Amino acid sequence: MSKPSAYRLLHRLDHRQAIAWLLELTGVELDAATLGQACIDADSPPEIDTTRLHLMVAKQSVVALGVHSVVSAHLADPYAPSIRLVVELEDGLLAEGIADLRSTPLLFRPPAIEDLANRMGGSSQKTGIELLQQELEIERSARLAAEANPKSSHLIVISVLLELLKAPVEHPRLNGMRQNAVVESILEKFPLRGLSKRNLETIFSEANTRRKEIE
Repeated sequence: MSKPSAYRLLHRLDHRQAIAWLLELTGVELDAATLGQACIDADSPPEIDTTRLHLMVAKQSVVALGVHSVVSAHLADPYAPSIRLVVELEDGLLAEGIADLRSTPLLFRPPAIEDLANRMGGSSQKTGIELLQQELEIERSARLAAEANPKSSHLIVISVLLELLKAPVEHPRLNGMRQNAVVESILEKFPLRGLSKRNLETIFSEANTRRKEIE
């Protein structure tokens, strides 16, 4: 890759350092939300200190001290340094909030940035990087379009659940399937773009919360 970097000596990098290092390694510059989501998709999620964040769980305000993993990150405002995120609290509880990156940065592990750079091919493969940069721009545009219609991912999940229900069952279960088994079945039978374990768990968690609110 490139010359040894002092970033490897740090326990965590803030998003500015992570963006600068990825640019050094690959020649590709990403915004904080895109970098965060790329690491989430690679199962190396960033973290954030939630102590000063206003978080909501099932429309209830919660306080969460310390550093927690981020399971979803998107631009909250294209004209402001803030992101809309979902963080995983204790016992797997998911909380939503908005973070101002000027005061509460995203935190990345150095190995996560190096792994991402390796997946991107490094700075020596200029043509490949240019193609990847174009792909990232397309994905970013698609993500922004999806954010304009927040129900799109839910519709995909509904579609695959309908397919599961219509499929023949070799070994009927008297007590049905557990949620984690449903997730694994979807991932196995429907390897669709946009369907990941974290995404499915987030959607199912939100759905369960909404159902409990109206029961």
